[in-house]
Amino acid sequence: MLLTDIALQLPSQFLTKVDRATMAHGMEARVPLLDEGVASLAVGLPVALKVRGNQKKIVLRDAMRNRLPAEILDGPKTGFGVPYEEWLRGALHGLRVR
Repeated sequence: MLLTDIALQLPSQFLTKVDRATMAHGMEARVPLLDEGVASLAVGLPVALKVRGNQKKIVLRDAMRNRLPAEILDGPKTGFGVPYEEWLRGALHGLRVR
């Protein structure tokens, strides 16, 4: 699964979306956890340090335990919502597509 994520998911989906979104606003984004050294270290870690039941990124969570609140470390995964309702009720209200 890790190899699939590295070889397929990251370049074709996630990194492309971040790149397009940032370029559209003249911004540059960095993905620090994809640094070659960090990625090599992560790939070489034993599975027990990466996954525990349904919880992932165990070693990273443990490393941040004294720096971040538990609700961030142990809370549900959240994405970046798109405010469609706000757009349709505001700036895009009444716009007609031909």
